[in-house]
Amino acid sequence: MRRVATLAFLRARTPHVWVTPLVCALNAAVFVAAIVMGVAPLAPSGDDLIEWGASFAPLNTDGAWWRLLTSTVTHAGLWHLGNNLVVLALAGRLAERLAGNTTFLATYLGAGLVGAATGSAAQPHAAVVGASGGVLGVVGLLLGVFLRRQRDLTEQGLHRQVGAYAGVCAASLGGSFWLAEASLAAHLGGLGLGVAAGLLLGPRLEPRRGRAKWAASVALASVAIAVGITLGTPSAAAAAERGLARFEALERTLVPLAESAFAADTTGGLAGPDADGCARLERAVFTPWNAERASLEAVRDVPRALEGRVRRVLDYMRLRADGWQLHCEGVRDGRTDRLEAAAVARRMADHEAEALASARP
Repeated sequence: MRRVATLAFLRARTPHVWVTPLVCALNAAVFVAAIVMGVAPLAPSGDDLIEWGASFAPLNTDGAWWRLLTSTVTHAGLWHLGNNLVVLALAGRLAERLAGNTTFLATYLGAGLVGAATGSAAQPHAAVVGASGGVLGVVGLLLGVFLRRQRDLTEQGLHRQVGAYAGVCAASLGGSFWLAEASLAAHLGGLGLGVAAGLLLGPRLEPRRGRAKWAASVALASVAIAVGITLGTPSAAAAAERGLARFEALERTLVPLAESAFAADTTGGLAGPDADGCARLERAVFTPWNAERASLEAVRDVPRALEGRVRRVLDYMRLRADGWQLHCEGVRDGRTDRLEAAAVARRMADHEAEALASARP
């Protein structure tokens, strides 16, 4: 009897739930479109994510502010998408019933914007993607309502349901905090916005009045926060300097690791790793090297004082990557000409590395 009354109460507050299924469908559609266009479904590259609208600080601060929004429908693989959609489907319907369509939509989008902005500010050289900020904003909305309106929810028989959904969803996404590729700052930014909306602007379990006002307040606050964070993100000069510093750190660690694999003669007279060794290097070396190169290439308006060095570093990184990639292609395809070209590219990269070291300030 209590369950019937609770369902009737929720339906009376918000008769039609359309935002949650619409958002889920939009995220799935973008993912399918990316796969059709050739993006890897399980582990897309950083370049592909940026091409499909990832939030990327050097581009965000160079006028591509829209990336804060498009990044919320771009995902780094099937698991990433599936995890977000499952949690959204669980928490979204209840949160939308409680908050109303407009307030729910404003909270979801606002949390996504803030999450993307905080994620890019914390990791200016990383491609930040995913609906996690918005989804955690939904979880935060439930938590805020639960903390602020526990007595009202108890009277309607919703306190256990809200608490259970919030706890399960928070635990589900909490595991992603430990993944290296997850953006803790983006998650916390979205969650914080959602909790604030639930505490300050959330539904009061009263007749449906003033929801447009609450939605507008959440939207304006979210935009203001996202803009403020984005404006505080490092400038192009700072991004270039940090990129060069990160390059030097990568060179000290990744290049010796990769070059040591070329000390063994496993390819019939030409030194270098075999197919298994190439697979290991692609995961441990090539991927972070190419991601950092893409990050440095994306920096716009580099100051003239740094322009020459950035260009030389990028040329060097390309030569080094070509040497590695050509070798592995030669091993995989059985082509000696690729192996020979790889050896030439590696010698050129060694020469360029010496020139960079001598010119280093």
